[in-house]
Amino acid sequence: MSPELSGHRSVSFYFSASGLSKLCDAGTPGDPNDDYAGSQYIEFFSTGASINLATASDLSSGGFDVALTGREVTLDACTGEVIRSRAGKHRFKVDVSATGTPEAGSDVFVVDNGDGTFSRVTQTYAFVAAAGTARIDGKPASVDDASLQHVALTVEPA
Repeated sequence: MSPELSGHRSVSFYFSASGLSKLCDAGTPGDPNDDYAGSQYIEFFSTGASINLATASDLSSGGFDVALTGREVTLDACTGEVIRSRAGKHRFKVDVSATGTPEAGSDVFVVDNGDGTFSRVTQTYAFVAAAGTARIDGKPASVDDASLQHVALTVEPA
């Protein structure tokens, strides 16, 4: 059976940001007219995660607390080459409350299991808009455009 239907769960996380800016030459050192300002690019890829997730059964509130480990890479502002790579850790804690009325629905679709068989999948879902607060690496933040969701998949041979 395909990983999408097996119940196997995994967590991944990625973020990027701009770092320091510097003046870059566009390949003609004698002509400063084509110089441009470039910014370092910083990326973080999680390689390990611990997550606690809770959502009220009526979708009135929910949140998560995730601790991540991985690699943080800084790329040169002009060349894009890696200038620093180091182990990194990040932690996110988010708590939200519903800001609207839950909506519900269902969909039915067929999934190719990759082994010559197919499965009929019924997806039942409920979701609601939410907002709240967060702490990102210990710093406060607001959450304005979130959603709380319940999704259930029922799998039958096609």
